[in-house]
Amino acid sequence: MKSFFTTRRIIIVIVAIVLIILVFFLARNNETKYGIDRDSYQAVFLTNGQVYFGKIQNRDDYITMKDIYYLKAQEGLHSGATTVTTTPEVSLIKLGNELHGPKDFMNIEKSQVLFWENLKENSRIVRAIKEHREN
Repeated sequence: MKSFFTTRRIIIVIVAIVLIILVFFLARNNETKYGIDRDSYQAVFLTNGQVYFGKIQNRDDYITMKDIYYLKAQEGLHSGATTVTTTPEVSLIKLGNELHGPKDFMNIEKSQVLFWENLKENSRIVRAIKEHREN
């Protein structure tokens, strides 16, 4: 009788381990299916024209991002010999320092996303993010 309970416990442990491994591989397959490169940053383009740069965490009903940055354009004055022109100066802003104090985490409704893409390690945005993180 004792060996029956021991065998049963071993079978339960083996089944639990197999289920955990299966869930892990299904989750990784889901990332591969959508093309999310977990080692790189992504750009998420929204229907309102805003673009966020960060790490996509999942892709269920909402796209969840962390380590988020966005671009902000400011008008700068430049004077030439005869004319004064305004040209936008673009800055990379880290999410979280805004007046309302958001956390560095965002859920974006899928219907608001036009598309997203993985960014190359040598892109200007990724280099600027790495510089910001080092400082």
